[in-house]
Order: sequence, then structure tokens, then C-alpha cells
Amino acid sequence: MRFKTEIAKRVSELELAARKLEIKNIIWKLIFRGKGLEFEGYRKFMPDDDANWIDWRASKKTDDLLVKVFKEERDLKIYFLVDVSSGMIFGSSEKLKSEYAAELVCALSHLVITSGDNAGIVLYTDRIVKIIQPGKGLRQFFAIQSEILNEENYGGKSDLGKVLSELGGIFDSSINSVFIVSDFLKVKNEDETQLKTFGKRFETIAVIVRDMRDMYLPDNIREVTIRDPDSGKEMIIDPKLIRERYEDYTTKQSIALKQLFIKSQLDNLELMTDKPFVLPLISFLKSRIERRKYVIPGR
Repeated sequence: MRFKTEIAKRVSELELAARKLEIKNIIWKLIFRGKGLEFEGYRKFMPDDDANWIDWRASKKTDDLLVKVFKEERDLKIYFLVDVSSGMIFGSSEKLKSEYAAELVCALSHLVITSGDNAGIVLYTDRIVKIIQPGKGLRQFFAIQSEILNEENYGGKSDLGKVLSELGGIFDSSINSVFIVSDFLKVKNEDETQLKTFGKRFETIAVIVRDMRDMYLPDNIREVTIRDPDSGKEMIIDPKLIRERYEDYTTKQSIALKQLFIKSQLDNLELMTDKPFVLPLISFLKSRIERRKYVIPGR
């Protein structure tokens, strides 16, 4: 197996889009709920401020509208948890899910590192395959790129709940934010406890990477051979005979997954491998930045 990726191109595209939309130097604002920011005090609400910044509880105690002011804490630590199970080595378009995820993680980790913060990576299946502790500099970026493109790290079953439980004993309070990148096809309702616990400790974002065949069967062929990546079992199917049931199942699975994220209080972004990720990702990051209810001195 050889991955076919365009890491340099995706890095350049994301960097350019980040500069155009002015998020390049404020990537740290992805750290929500005050993580990565130190409360400094209050100031009066100004006419050009966003009304969402108002702290109504504090304002009730005075005759003025007040907003919270925070000072920036640098040296943030951001981890990328990347599913490298057999299920990710699949694709019906130009990119395998694993290739698409690799380009995404490399581009985003490069953005984090060149913004002055620390990026690290955890590759997982039903166990932790590889950990690179958060670090800075281009050497760190190339270390992340090397491991995520190493085909020997791929293969096996996926068990996110088990891995999160193990990481709970490894990650400490210095970790600010975590991106989980997977197709999430193997996530179970029983994983809700671990997702909730993890989300409470760290600002956690789920990035769902899906192939169109995860959602729909082809309509232009008679028969296909499908293979279970875990058991290796194969069968021949006629897509026309089961398409409706398959799409009903995948739709319900997608809805259940989104409900699980809501219950676990995790934000999520869904991406399809047949569509570029740069603009949806930038739009997602920018919307999160704009929703924050704090003011940074000098910003």
C-alpha cells in the first residue's frame, strides 16, 4: 500500500485561506470556555462590541453593561487523534479516507505550529499505535507528517472508547484542545461516557471523514463485491436490491452519531472525501471564533 497525498498543496491552500479570512494569527481562539485564556477583569461595553460579549450576571450588579476581558496565554498544546484502522483505508473517489485525513491533519497541524503553538498526534485503532508529544517548529511538523504517512501504522479494528479511556490516564491538564479525526462508523452508544469525560477535560472537536459509499451505494452497476475490513469476509451484492435499506441504515447511523456528539457536548464537522476540505474547515473555524464571548486586550 502506498498513500497518494498532496500535503504541500493542502498546506499552502489552508495557509492562504487562513490569511484571507484573518484567522492565521488567532488559531488559539479555538480554545473555548476560557481554556488558553486568563481572566483579567471587566470593562464597559462599547458601541462597536458584539452584544454576545456582554456578561449579564456581572452587569446586573452595576449600572453599566460589562464584558469580560481576558489576556492571552500562548504555548497552547493541541492534539490530533487520527483513526488509522482498516476501515479508513477505503475510497471510491480520488482519495482514500486515510489519505484525505492525512492531508487534513498535516495542513491543520502546520497552521497550529506556524501560529506559534504546539501540535501533537495520536494514531489509534483499538489501541494507541503511535504518540508524538506536542511540540513546535518545522521538525515537529515533519515528524507528524512522517508518522501519518507511514503505511505500517495502519490496519486493525477501531475502538475509540477504549482509546479515550487509555488516553485519559496519559493526557494531563496542560492539553488545551483535541481534534478526533475518523469516519466514526464504529463508534458505539456505550462510548458516550468516555466522550463526555474527555470533552469535559479538553476542548474536543470531532472531524468526521466520510466516503460517499459510506452513505450511498452506486446506481450504475449490477453487482459488487464487498469486504468486511475487520473479519475479511466477502459477499457479492446487487446494489439495486438493497440500496434503499442501505441508505435508510446509513442515514439513521449518521443521525445517531450527531445525537451522540450533542449528548457528549462535542462540536463536529463532517467532510466528504470527494470535496476539498479547506473552505469548509476555514468556515467552521471562523464560525467558532466569532461565537466566543470574550474580549482580548489589543485585539
